[in-house]
Amino acid sequence: MDCHVPLCHRFGTLPDPAAALDALRPAVDDFPAFTVRTTEPAVIARGDRADVVLPLEDTPHLARLHERVVGALAPWTEPAGEEYRPHVAVVEAIPAEGVESTLGVMAGWRLNYAWVVRDLDLVGLQGKVLWRSLGRLDFGRP
Repeated sequence: MDCHVPLCHRFGTLPDPAAALDALRPAVDDFPAFTVRTTEPAVIARGDRADVVLPLEDTPHLARLHERVVGALAPWTEPAGEEYRPHVAVVEAIPAEGVESTLGVMAGWRLNYAWVVRDLDLVGLQGKVLWRSLGRLDFGRP
């Protein structure tokens, strides 16, 4: 799977991915392609675990796409309960004592990534282990 930016999470039961894709289609049909860029690494602490992420620069397009996706998937999701922080995950749920060494390894990386967003994937777990695409919707293409 390519690098991805979560737009919506905390799914309940999704018995029919096709229905979710049908709900998402109008949310992206008229959406323009747009660019996102990463910023410096950040740590999201979660008790004795932490995620190391590359936050994204603020962009009105990403915020609007997030709102549309959350609205379209409302029947299958739980309220987020926290502010949306767009990011690319580098590592997730590592022991807190591993954060400094992770950041040390990343110190030599070229981290100013940018790319054009032109599609939306509905992603789910396969067998509680492997993340895979359940369907993709393209947008912003002539």
